[in-house]
Amino acid sequence: MFVPELYDLFVRVKQSFDPSGVLNPGIKISARPFTDHIDYVRLSKPCATCAKCNSVCPVYDVFQSEDMSSRGWFEIVTDTNYSYLNSKRVVEACLHCKSCRTACPAGVDVSQLILDRRAEQPNKMAGLIFRFHAQSARFERFLKFLARYQSLWDRPLMRRLLDRLTKPIMRRLAATARLSPQLVLPRLAQRQLRDRYPELIPRSGQAVRSPVAYFHGCAANYFEDGVGDAVISVLRKHGVEPDLPLQRCSGTPIETYGHRALAKEGARVNLASMAGYDKVVTGCASCTLMLKDYPTLFAGEPEQAAAQALAKRVTHISEFVAQSPVKPAMASLQATKCKVAYHSSCHLRAAGVTKEPRAILAGLPGVEYVEMPDADRCAGGAGTYLVKDFDTSQRIVERKRKAVEQSGAEVVATSCPACMIQLRTGLQGAAEVKHVAQLIQEAYEAADRQTGGGPV
Repeated sequence: MFVPELYDLFVRVKQSFDPSGVLNPGIKISARPFTDHIDYVRLSKPCATCAKCNSVCPVYDVFQSEDMSSRGWFEIVTDTNYSYLNSKRVVEACLHCKSCRTACPAGVDVSQLILDRRAEQPNKMAGLIFRFHAQSARFERFLKFLARYQSLWDRPLMRRLLDRLTKPIMRRLAATARLSPQLVLPRLAQRQLRDRYPELIPRSGQAVRSPVAYFHGCAANYFEDGVGDAVISVLRKHGVEPDLPLQRCSGTPIETYGHRALAKEGARVNLASMAGYDKVVTGCASCTLMLKDYPTLFAGEPEQAAAQALAKRVTHISEFVAQSPVKPAMASLQATKCKVAYHSSCHLRAAGVTKEPRAILAGLPGVEYVEMPDADRCAGGAGTYLVKDFDTSQRIVERKRKAVEQSGAEVVATSCPACMIQLRTGLQGAAEVKHVAQLIQEAYEAADRQTGGGPV
């Protein structure tokens, strides 16, 4: 680095001021080559330890501890002496929100590295639940049974009793897992989405009827929250009669608990059933990201080409509306403008969808769009994390609650079913929570009413 004459001058200056060599010995002046001090193992890793991931990690935001942070997890799971038993507490703390992947300038996906480690030790109780879930007909009958009697069991006293009765099962998911009575559960549908739209379901062996498939995922099918209906209504206003082809869970929650083989099993069904469509429209942030990440799930396997083809055709409903050449009339039936803020779901950001929902909301009649602080921060729902560690999830959502309060929003729009549950639980009625598609649907239907026409 320095010519010999200059380095010799450094040595003489050092000897003049520090003849005994007590100041930083061997640091500035040394007989050893500088390459002896290089940590080649550290240098070989992609992480530069800049901590940008920590700045967006919701767990680090709560615990402020390096072993409970994205950067710390990277060091733990890539260590040559890694042991799941010794690292279980921290490895299981990750929400799999993908905020680290979005923020990392080197493209390091710490959550994926953690999923790789979880796949080495899949959760047995989660495996039983997801195998039951894969038996669609039986699982749907079970949910319809729960829906029929939800008005009885979803009451404060019964919820406290359920919390106690389900503890043995929950403890097998995680030591922190519980079905908290404070959790605002969604209304389960007695007539699920596919029951309500039988005309959109292709018969077995029937050719593709529409260029667009709606991948509704689990939540829009099972919940009576109007989200699936809103997506279908919006597509119809844009001249699209979507198909609802056979589909299984996209795989996000399944892989989160380490059951990668089971996630692939469902993904193969989705690859086959979505193959003939020009576009696959989604309404769920996690489904959007997972479908786009199928090439990673099937890396180096025979399905990789089909996964890459599907990933290119996946379109979130907000992207579809923003790109559509059809511009249906919109209106508002409110006398005053309603303040609407947008919670940017982590998985939708990771899927590259950030501008479209905001642009659509800002253009809705009767809406005063406000960009709230921390709009891009995780709310702590993260699929089933709000069950896996309810207490931590509520500490995470507190920051979001303050942001909503600061914004003065009357409605918080988002695109993730888990975020909607988490926000309703955390906000406790301080603001209404709606899916972006529901607000679009309301604007279209308001225009229909003003012109004398009914909903299409």
